[in-house]
Amino acid sequence: MNPPETTRDTLEALLDAVARDRDTRCTALAEESSERARQLLAEARGFARRAVGEAVASERRRDREAYRRMQARIDTHHRLQQQRIQKHRLEHAWGLLQDALFARWRDPAARHTWIEAALKRAGLVLHPDHWTIAHPPDWSPEERSRIHDWLHDRAGVSATFEADKAIRAGLCVRRDQACFDATVDGLLAARHRIEAQLLAELSTPEGET
Repeated sequence: MNPPETTRDTLEALLDAVARDRDTRCTALAEESSERARQLLAEARGFARRAVGEAVASERRRDREAYRRMQARIDTHHRLQQQRIQKHRLEHAWGLLQDALFARWRDPAARHTWIEAALKRAGLVLHPDHWTIAHPPDWSPEERSRIHDWLHDRAGVSATFEADKAIRAGLCVRRDQACFDATVDGLLAARHRIEAQLLAELSTPEGET
């Protein structure tokens, strides 16, 4: 027995509705899945970009730190090299300065200027009564006699002369416990100050005054 026509139409209508609902649900699920896939892909790309960016930034930081350490080593090496060069130049200049002073003492005219300047400066710090003047053993008696007379006539100073083997050039003038040292060692006693002046001279480009 066949179902009535109305029943058949109703059944087909229900089947069509179920099919449409199925298709609608499938389409919605497909779109939802596609949207979720796009979101996941976007999140993955974002994560990948951040990871790459952080890796690049980290690598750049490491590169900068490595460069900073390398530059610091180069700067330290350069500074130490300059200090060695500076020390060598100072030692050489110091030797030349000492040699120049000894040469001036050996030159009669320069020695006379040295002695007069030293005695005039001594007169500013020592009381002009009786002085003891230490000098190199090879200083001639004739010059000592002239200086003795010069001191007596110009400054009213009487002097006793004493040869000192430790003195190679210059004079050391004493009165009681006071002393004016115009020997080479005395003139070069302020080594740090003199070396600073030598460095200033050595650092001046040729041709400048």
